[in-house]
Amino acid sequence: MAWAYAELAKEAAKRGGPLGLRCFYLGRGVMIGSALTGGAIAGTVAYDKWSKRRAAATAEPAGESTTQTPARGDAQETRHS
Repeated sequence: MAWAYAELAKEAAKRGGPLGLRCFYLGRGVMIGSALTGGAIAGTVAYDKWSKRRAAATAEPAGESTTQTPARGDAQETRHS
């Protein structure tokens, strides 16, 4: 236990006392936490874009349907005599 306290006291002296040591480690925690949060958000956005692109590629285009009706100019005209 004495060794751990000595290491902690040495680190606190290097950081400017107990308050400086606490701010240093809290700041590192905030930086690590914000990096993890940013990575999670970026991953979620990338997955969302990827899944939308994949769904759009596999989906049937909206303009086509299974029953096709001829266009106005394509229909055969009936002749009346």
